Amino acid sequence: KQEKEKAVIYLPLSRFKEIMQMASSAPDRRFRLEAIFTLSYIVHYGISKQMSESVKLLRTLSKSDDQIIAKSAKFALKNRPGLQELEERNKPRPGMF
Repeated sequence: KQEKEKAVIYLPLSRFKEIMQMASSAPDRRFRLEAIFTLSYIVHYGISKQMSESVKLLRTLSKSDDQIIAKSAKFALKNRPGLQELEERNKPRPGMF
């Protein structure tokens, strides 16, 4: 029996708005995809208000004419990222600072 992962991610409102804006309208697809990836963590581990706003945006993006954006948004909604991935992603790396 696996214990359910318990984590809560809270982003300052300004940062959350930046990510939402980037996911919905960044001119470069790679930045939109990065933001969608970030929102997948908020959907599964975020505080309730940010979680619900993220779900709403990802549902909208899942209907995009851009199939890569649409499929990525669907994936972000359905697949719960592991906390180990989050820890790896946030580890300081040489030359980072």
